[in-house]
Amino acid sequence: MSDEEDGPLVKKARVFYGSLEEKERERLSAESKPSPETGVQTGVQTGIQAGIQAGNINISSGETLEIEERVSERQHEVLLEFERRRRARQITVSTDDTEVKAGLRALGEPITVFGEGPADRRER
Repeated sequence: MSDEEDGPLVKKARVFYGSLEEKERERLSAESKPSPETGVQTGVQTGIQAGIQAGNINISSGETLEIEERVSERQHEVLLEFERRRRARQITVSTDDTEVKAGLRALGEPITVFGEGPADRRER
């Protein structure tokens, strides 16, 4: 008979008795020490050093960057424009075309501009 006919081999679970603390301590100390032949650290320390050198891990010296409190002139203009649009949306304008025309007359605006319909007139 061949191995294929017997079915797949099953790994037997190993049972460990006692503490694994010493083995783990040895493994961690071996990872943090530089390799004797290459002088390079292994494991966790190598990963951390590579992250720092790549710029992915930031180790700062405690310096802070001050944020300017003043708003630039351009930002101020944009904020004023948003505020103007918000106020314009809140104004109630009649949908009756004759009332819209009367309102435009009161403002000194032309009541009809060439090619303008009632909806465009109301928007204006």
